[in-house]
Amino acid sequence: MKMKKITAALLCLLLLSAALSGCGKGGAEAGGAGPSGIASPRVSYPVQLGKTQLGYYEALLNADGGYGFLLSDYDDVTGADLAQVLYLGAGMAEPDNRADIISAAEAARGETPDCDATVLTKGQINDFLLAKTGHTLADMTQVFPWQYVAEYDAYVHFHGDTNKVTVSVDDGNEISENTYVLNYSIPGGVYGEDGNLFGGGAVTVKASSAVIQFLSNKLRPE
Repeated sequence: MKMKKITAALLCLLLLSAALSGCGKGGAEAGGAGPSGIASPRVSYPVQLGKTQLGYYEALLNADGGYGFLLSDYDDVTGADLAQVLYLGAGMAEPDNRADIISAAEAARGETPDCDATVLTKGQINDFLLAKTGHTLADMTQVFPWQYVAEYDAYVHFHGDTNKVTVSVDDGNEISENTYVLNYSIPGGVYGEDGNLFGGGAVTVKASSAVIQFLSNKLRPE
C-alpha cells in the first residue's frame, strides 16, 4: 500500500517537471509566450509612419550630409553620384591646409579658376561614406570627377553655384526592422543630367539612433 502511494507521488512530480520544462521553451520569441506568459506582439510590415516620424526623417534628409543622396538615381548606394553628394562638402569642415591644397591644384591645372572651391581629404570622404553608406570611396561605381591632389591626398571641386535643395517627406513606411522607404517631393523640381525634370522620389534608408544610412533612391519624373 505504501509502495503505491510513493509511486503515485513520483509520477505527479515527473508530470509537473515536464509541464514546467515545456513552458520555458516559448521564451520571448515573436508571437510566443514570454516569461510572464503574455504573448509577444508580432510586427506586421509595412508600418506607416506618423507625422512626427516623417518630420524627423525630413530633417535628416535636408541636412547638409543628406540631400545630396537624393539627386541621383541608384538601386544600390554604391552607384550614387558623389559629385552631387559632396558638391558643397556635405557639412564637413574643410582641412586647415585648404589654401595649400588649392594652390597645388591650381598649379597642376596651370590656371586659377575664378570661382570658389570645396576641398576634402580622402580620409574625410571615406569616414563620411562609411557613416552614411557603410562603404568607402573605393567601393563607389560612379566616376568621381573632383581633381585629386596626390601631394595632400585630397580632392578639390572648383564651382560657382550650388546644388542645395530642400525636400518635403510626404509619407513613408517601415518595411522591415529599422529600414524605411520615404516618399519625398522637391518643390520646383530638379533637372537630371539627361535634362529630365524630377519632382521627387522614394529613398530607402536604414536608421540607427540619430544616423541614417542610404540604401537606394528612385527619382520620380515630373
